[in-house]
Amino acid sequence: MNEQFKIYIDRLKNGHTEKIQVEVDSSFLNIEEKELSFPETVGIRGEAYLAEDHLVLHIKIKTRSKIPCVICNESFFYPIDVDFYHTMPVGEIVNPIFDYSTILRESILLEIPPFAECHEGSCPERETISKYLKKETPADSPDIQFPFSGL
Repeated sequence: MNEQFKIYIDRLKNGHTEKIQVEVDSSFLNIEEKELSFPETVGIRGEAYLAEDHLVLHIKIKTRSKIPCVICNESFFYPIDVDFYHTMPVGEIVNPIFDYSTILRESILLEIPPFAECHEGSCPERETISKYLKKETPADSPDIQFPFSGL
């Protein structure tokens, strides 16, 4: 268990809040993909507190991943900016120390799109391949029917 991702539940009793503010190496993500990498640090800001019988985490994550462009296949940096809440009943936390690294990993990986385009969505190579893409015209599109429109 990495010390940076530990929250001591007993320290949060009596209305105390634990501030989270760290820059960590992206190696905790344990990514072993050929076309996906995280060459920069991960900035984590937030807080942890108890709300009755629940642990509440409010976390903001900032980093960049390196992924291939869907058009030109060149790698580019894709910004990851996540702001989320996570709650968990205190009764389900076996150890008095809660490790939130798995929650961070899942939140970051869910933000990576399956397909992305470099240059903020306007790849310069798009013009080159546009002649190979089908352009749908109104004559090509099937007739649209609305079977329940008369009800």
